[in-house]
Amino acid sequence: MVSTADYCVQLVNELYEGINPFSLSIAAREREGRMDEPSLTYGELTDQSIAEILEVVKPQPGEIFYDLGSGAGKPVLWASVLYPWRKCCGIELLTGLYELSLQQAERLKLSAELAKLLPDLHLKIEFINENFLDSNFSEANVVLTNATAYSPELWTKITEKFLTLPLGARVMVLTKSIYLPEFEQIHAGSYLMTWGMNSVNFYKKVR
Repeated sequence: MVSTADYCVQLVNELYEGINPFSLSIAAREREGRMDEPSLTYGELTDQSIAEILEVVKPQPGEIFYDLGSGAGKPVLWASVLYPWRKCCGIELLTGLYELSLQQAERLKLSAELAKLLPDLHLKIEFINENFLDSNFSEANVVLTNATAYSPELWTKITEKFLTLPLGARVMVLTKSIYLPEFEQIHAGSYLMTWGMNSVNFYKKVR
């Protein structure tokens, strides 16, 4: 039996039919002169992996979700229909992917079918077009980042920004680990991404 959540996730997937974010990412990197930046290598989570990793951190009504390096916006949109967040926000540096995210978010908000399935859902979705090292995401209760292609130097800078998160915030990190006394690892697992199985480490800010 298909659940309401499954139907809503499928609505998000239908928004991206016929769109190739991988090609858009390459085109954006070429246009912006960023082909030599490995940290911008495009890779997507799946709707299944998003559902599974969010279940681990158990989002509570009214919490705020951030995706750092949000790409085409899929994880933000999937998350937005799975839980009653106060806000879902993605930060993406490449303008082409950012603009696609905005477009798809507006289409989702206008979906009559989604309104019928979840009449009490009030979507608050935002996307920011900038380097997330320059962003203030200190309001986030749940943070996702695909750190697979991040250099050690970049990852150190990102983890330092995690110190601004509120007590109790949960951080979900693909591939890499957080080595800060303020964060306690609460789970680790392997989840299906578009490129295959990948490790995800889960942390909670405890001090």
